[in-house]
Amino acid sequence: MMTIGEFALSTGLSVKALRFYDERGLLAPADVDPHSGYRRYSAAQLRTATTIRILRTAGLSVEDVKTALDEPDRLAELLQHHAAEMARRRDLEDRAMALDRGLLDNGGTEAGKASADRIQFRTAEEEHWVAVVQRLHLDADDLSALEEAADQIEGHLDQLTEALQATGIRPVGMGWTGLRPVNGSFAVVDQLVSLTLEDASPSLAVPGLRIETGTLPKREEAFVTFSVSDDSPDMLSDAPGGPLAPEELIALSEFLEARGIDSTEMLRQRAVGDQPADESMPVVAEAAVTVATLG
Repeated sequence: MMTIGEFALSTGLSVKALRFYDERGLLAPADVDPHSGYRRYSAAQLRTATTIRILRTAGLSVEDVKTALDEPDRLAELLQHHAAEMARRRDLEDRAMALDRGLLDNGGTEAGKASADRIQFRTAEEEHWVAVVQRLHLDADDLSALEEAADQIEGHLDQLTEALQATGIRPVGMGWTGLRPVNGSFAVVDQLVSLTLEDASPSLAVPGLRIETGTLPKREEAFVTFSVSDDSPDMLSDAPGGPLAPEELIALSEFLEARGIDSTEMLRQRAVGDQPADESMPVVAEAAVTVATLG
């Protein structure tokens, strides 16, 4: 039998690591003195300790290593899954490195100037709208609620359209999507997904849905257009936290701040132009914000 120090020297696992693996159920000592609490390990455990070192060095999680020890028949499956995950992460890292080098080569200046040059201005006419409102917690670690909200919105819009038709109100078409901060913080926002109406809508109730109506006055807008695509440009859509913000949106936010326009003003986004039937094709979108209300 070996003391924990001797076993640590023999295996290359630190004393701290051996205690941790004992607590997690991966490698319990062969014997623990009931009076002193000293741990002792047997030579038969050297192979298990070596297996743990190999799998942890390969990058497997503690949970996967425990599964491999408890269910040896699953080792090949665990290694294959881990290799695929490593390849995915490596691809993402390589793409991020290439994207970062492109930004650093220009010091961020040229790309930012090109985006700022695409900020446009227009006079927008009065627009009546009705919207489904969903409250989103953007600071939540679990993003499943955001994904669920995105999955539900099409059905909610169908319910809204049916309710409008029942009251004789005719929607003109899809309006815009906007995020409105709650209590001045973007940690919690109300997402509005709207339909455009021919005339102002009276108060409307749809069971199970939160509905708002309103009118955008005649106004001057600052807006940008950009492509929404998985691969052109590469927005790292498979990265933790979702895709990167388009440079045009960053430039628009910088412009608003420089002009002293309230950062809590709702930024409205919508798809523009003819949309392709093939979902893999880029979608052209625009983001606009009111910079002045016109009488």
